[in-house]
Amino acid sequence: MPDLTDGGVNVRLIDRIYEAKSFFDLQRAAHAIAVEKGWHDGYNPERDFSYGCMMAVTEICEAVQAHQKGLDRSAVAEELADTVIRLMDTAATLDIDLEDAVRQKMVRNIARPIRHGGLPY
Repeated sequence: MPDLTDGGVNVRLIDRIYEAKSFFDLQRAAHAIAVEKGWHDGYNPERDFSYGCMMAVTEICEAVQAHQKGLDRSAVAEELADTVIRLMDTAATLDIDLEDAVRQKMVRNIARPIRHGGLPY
């Protein structure tokens, strides 16, 4: 765990992260952090959904850039984590249980043909 002794840190949110019993609990914690940090000020469900999705895309771009620059795995991992956190927060704004959605989609994917969609890559 990083050193958070600089003060002003919401320890309850940190506890919530480490006490999460499920991905959904972690998802709700990600949303609570985003709210605390002002990412949902002036909340607008339609705008926030689009904005959240696009913020996830920017995090993916940052992960690709970190990889292209040859940065270490931890830098790439941090950007990938940011992507997941953005998606968790966005799903939480719509009360979507992303853990359940991922499980259901993975099961559906098992039944799909190999390289479905007919594209070469």
